[in-house]
This record gives sequence, C-alpha cells and structure tokens, in this order.
Amino acid sequence: MDSIYAGDDVTFAIVNGQVKVSGNSANFSAVSNAKKLAVGDSQVLVLKKDGSVSAVSLKGNSTSDVSSWTKISSIAVGKNYVVGVHEDGTVSVVSDDKDLKEAVEAWTDVKYIAAYNDTLVAFNRSGKMYGYGDNSSNQYDNSFKSDAKKLSQVKNITFTVTTANVNIAWDPVENADYYELTVNTNPITEHKNIISNSDSIASSSLKDGETYVVTITAHSKKEDKYKTSEKTSINFAYNAKTVQLNSPTDITATGLQNAWHFAWSPVENADKYNISIDGTVAASNVDGTSVTIDGISFAEGSEHEISITALSSNPAYTESVPTKAKMKYTISKGKIKVNLEKPDGSGAGSKTYELNVGSYYVQNIIKPSDIPNGYKLPQEPVSAEVMNGQTTEVTIKLEAN
Repeated sequence: MDSIYAGDDVTFAIVNGQVKVSGNSANFSAVSNAKKLAVGDSQVLVLKKDGSVSAVSLKGNSTSDVSSWTKISSIAVGKNYVVGVHEDGTVSVVSDDKDLKEAVEAWTDVKYIAAYNDTLVAFNRSGKMYGYGDNSSNQYDNSFKSDAKKLSQVKNITFTVTTANVNIAWDPVENADYYELTVNTNPITEHKNIISNSDSIASSSLKDGETYVVTITAHSKKEDKYKTSEKTSINFAYNAKTVQLNSPTDITATGLQNAWHFAWSPVENADKYNISIDGTVAASNVDGTSVTIDGISFAEGSEHEISITALSSNPAYTESVPTKAKMKYTISKGKIKVNLEKPDGSGAGSKTYELNVGSYYVQNIIKPSDIPNGYKLPQEPVSAEVMNGQTTEVTIKLEAN
C-alpha cells in the first residue's frame, strides 16, 4: 500500500498505482499509475505518475474537466473548485468563480497547496503563504495581497432598544462578505461572521445608564482583493426600556366566616401581586391569582375598597396601575341536603340546611328533632363541603337506638 485517504463515509488507498475504494461504489477501474489523490465531497482528483490528472465522480455528479492539465505536482479539491500545481509552480483552476480563478492563477512558485470547503491555502518555495476564500477563523495569513483595496468603513450605525435586546444596524459595505462587532461589556461581547448588516446583543449584558463603545469592522473572503476595513467605533448610552404591566381584571370576592377570598385573571409577564383593603396592605408578593385573607372582622354587608397591583421580578416590567373596586363583605352561602336512610336501606326523609360556605361535619348540622324516633346518627363523622350558591347532597345511614 502506497498511501491512504479518507472522505465523507468513504476511504481510499493507492496500491501499485491502482485506487482501492471502501464505502462508495465509485468506479476507479479505468485509473492506473495513480500517484496522489485529492478527495472532495462529490469528486476525487487522481494525480498520475506522468503528471496528468483525471476526475472521478463520487455521487453521480458531473466532474471538473482537468484533461488539459499536464506536469502537475500537487492537487486539491474544494467546494465547487479544483486546483492543480504545475512543476514550474504555476497553478491551474477549474471553477465557475471568476474571481477565485483570476486570483489563484496569479500565484507563482507554489510548492504545496490544500483546500477545504471555501478555503484554499498554499506555500511557495520561499515559504510565502497564499490564501483565498473564507478566512473567518484566521485560517491563513495572505502574503499575496499587496494590491488589495481596503474596504470602506462601516457607517450610519443605529440602535433600537427593546426590553430583551439592543438591535444594531448599519449601512452595508460594498464588497464586504461579513462583519465583526465588539462591545466593551464585562465580559467583552464579540460577534464574528455576521453575514448581514445588523446584529443584536442581550439587554441582560448591559447596565442601565452605562455608556459602551461599539466597534464594527467589515471583512471580505477575497482577501487578495479587499483588506479589512478600518474600525468604526461609536459610544452608545444604554437606557433600559421598561414596560408597565397591565392592570388585573375580573376580580371576584367570596366572603367566608372571618375571611375573604379574592381571585383575578393572570396578567402577562407578572409573577407577583399585592392586595390592599381600604388602603391597607392585606397580602403582598402573592404567587398565583387568588388569595384568602384571614382574620376579617367586618360587619356583613359593609362596603370596602379592594386594590390589586401586578408586579414582576423582571426589571424590564414595572408594576401596574392598581385595579380598584368597591365590594361588599357578604358571607357566601350554600345548601346541604341531607338524605336520611334507615338500616334496612329505606328512606327516612330529607332535610335541607342553608349555611355559610365552608366544610362541615353533617352530624353537627342535623337537629335532634329532624331524626326519626327510634334512630340515632352514626358515630363515624361524615363531612360535606358547602359551596357558594350551590346545593351539596349527602346521605346519612341511621342506626337503631
């Protein structure tokens, strides 16, 4: 085995000039005298011992026409392009990208070349580095760009503040492919590879009233033609945007014995509520949308001012305007219908009792005069719930005296 190569779900080996394949059905039977391979996503270049090159499809796609290449010493395959280095150090390119072809074919005295996706790099015999394409992660330091034109500075930076973000926009720069943005937050905010002329940073990374320096530079993937722009820096005074919560609605009140229960509809973005009665705080930082105030000693039928305010732990929202309502403290009532049953299962009549809302033991409700002669209530307690404006029905099995 002379050499091995790996691609996407496929491996290759050159054995005595023949190409062996595993993981793909590509046909290399017509290839002989192979010296080197360059593996791409859709095709493989084969450099032969006589300096010629052939292309073989991996996925049934068309291949690059390299039939005219001669005296090739090195090959590479990238995204939508193939390159070959001639023995004299010149470079041939097959690509629909005219800028790439023009730039790379201007390279001279090249000895080594490599490609991946949109990035192409090379070194000449004196150690000079060439590069073309995506350099967003500083994959190369392009020495061959003495005639490159510097991109224009970013201009007309604007800011739009929302409760969640600060949106930053600027005029697009001609020939720029991406932008880099930094903000001197703590820690520093750095956004790279911004492909549009806008970006955003989270409001949570900023402090209200602080002034920050925002810096933006424009970059081109064609570094042989366009240099990175000068930095554009601008001061930005951050004033947090706040939104007042809506006021609670649909307040209801249920009078209980020595207590008053309140409920209301949830307010969007609120997580706490304050409740006051007649200007005095009765409950604060209430979770949920209901609360029971105990210790009420108001006269039944008395009128009181109820006030409920929505709050939020998110600083982007301020407390609501209180919702105020005049309400009468009226103890809510319901009914319990008690059906009496004799030990043999036959009926012994029924009685209905009107009571304040709450929980009761039925044995404590029934009057002695309501129990038929010769019978008594069971000792095991039976409980029932009285609900506002409703009748709760329960059956009691009597015992013989």
